[in-house]
Amino acid sequence: VDHRQGGFLGIGCEDQPFRVTVVRKGTAAEKAGLQFGDVITRFNDEPVTSMTELTELIAKNRVGDTVSIDYERGNQKFKREITLGEWE
Repeated sequence: VDHRQGGFLGIGCEDQPFRVTVVRKGTAAEKAGLQFGDVITRFNDEPVTSMTELTELIAKNRVGDTVSIDYERGNQKFKREITLGEWE
């Protein structure tokens, strides 16, 4: 059972390299357009290099908070505002 605090983004990642490997259906991540293979580089303007770092940053926010995520897809760079959802 996972008892994490804070909002829920809805992704899974591998750390080397730090890439999105899962985007759960109906989550904030899917609504924002994150896709398999995207590389998340910043969360609320803080650099991110691992799933542990990302999880710690997400946990500082509550359900319904709007956060910013910078990510790369191939040679393109994106910045999205995302409203965090609830843990399922």
